[in-house]
Amino acid sequence: MSEVVRDLVVSLSLDAGEFQRNMRAINASIKEAESTFKLAGAGVDKFGSSLGGQQAKLSYLRQMQTLQNAAVQQYAVKLQEANAKMQATEGYLAKYSARLAEARSQMAPLEAQLNAQGAAVRQASAAYSAADTAYQQNAASIASLQSSLTALEAEMVSTESLYMKNAELFGADSAQAEEYRTKLERLTDQYGKQKAQLTEMQAKGEALAHSRDKWSQAA
Repeated sequence: MSEVVRDLVVSLSLDAGEFQRNMRAINASIKEAESTFKLAGAGVDKFGSSLGGQQAKLSYLRQMQTLQNAAVQQYAVKLQEANAKMQATEGYLAKYSARLAEARSQMAPLEAQLNAQGAAVRQASAAYSAADTAYQQNAASIASLQSSLTALEAEMVSTESLYMKNAELFGADSAQAEEYRTKLERLTDQYGKQKAQLTEMQAKGEALAHSRDKWSQAA
């Protein structure tokens, strides 16, 4: 596609036959670009709102801008030919002046769409990056908390074992047994709070993953 466009821009000619061939090639390239863009999103769920879809549309609009510019140059050359040769009638000049004006008028909305699409791609990229960073940070916090819970579980098992031994040796109401029982209660309470925190963070991770995937490139 890009090679065809470059060839069209370079090979602008005053020859009428060349003009017709160039315009047919430009129109064919426009149809091809439209078809390629439509096929890219065919069957893909939410392709238009995804990062990949936004990038595809940006590329499509850039191609359309280049092709439309080539069309403008073709009509400008045709108008110059008419003026230079002084062989065209007033109606002939008016026709191509109108076509040139029409081609130029189509550039403004196309450029506006291109700018808007570029902003949309930048916004989607920033949103994806922010969501991914938040997800990775939350995942790291979950891993750290899981490690802490594992250590707590081991400490609880050890404390419970010491409590049982001291209760057997000195009695359940002894100071020695009471010390380990109190510690075990404290550890159990701490474990329950961290377990609840882990559940909350895991739910947050799922929400962040969904937010990140919303901005990721469509599969």
